[in-house]
Amino acid sequence: MIYHGDIFYMTEATILTLDEITLDVMTHNRTKNALIESSSGVVSFGLFPENKNDFPSVDMRLKLGFVGSGRGRTGAYGLRHIFEKHNQELGMSCPSEVISYVKSVISPGAEILVDYRKAPDKPLVIESSTGIIVLSLNGVGANQHYNIITAYSRFSHPGTVIATI
Repeated sequence: MIYHGDIFYMTEATILTLDEITLDVMTHNRTKNALIESSSGVVSFGLFPENKNDFPSVDMRLKLGFVGSGRGRTGAYGLRHIFEKHNQELGMSCPSEVISYVKSVISPGAEILVDYRKAPDKPLVIESSTGIIVLSLNGVGANQHYNIITAYSRFSHPGTVIATI
């Protein structure tokens, strides 16, 4: 891992660039923990903002992920899940479009909500005029980060606003 200012660069993990995200990559379950590049060499989609609720201010990352198993798509997360489950709702025809959608939601003015009815630590939701992204806190210590679990086109989610991007 290499840190450059506030930006996190990966050197040891599998990183997929925009050009590598094709329908072929989506058809198998290999490399589900591969990180998706948000821009040249950067795997962070931004830093979770400081807040008064003790949620850490760490990177938000998108993994290639898993479409889930069974009818309920149990365990689904990441780019594969977002494209497979929500591509029509989000108006996407190519898996690489998930990246630009995620960036459009994580934008200045977007609100961070927590839904305490579900659990004290999730879902953490980023809500903007573009749509919603659900996050999950993962890792410990220096490896702590938020995974982008899913995305929706709807514009409201119940919860308490804890920060703004």
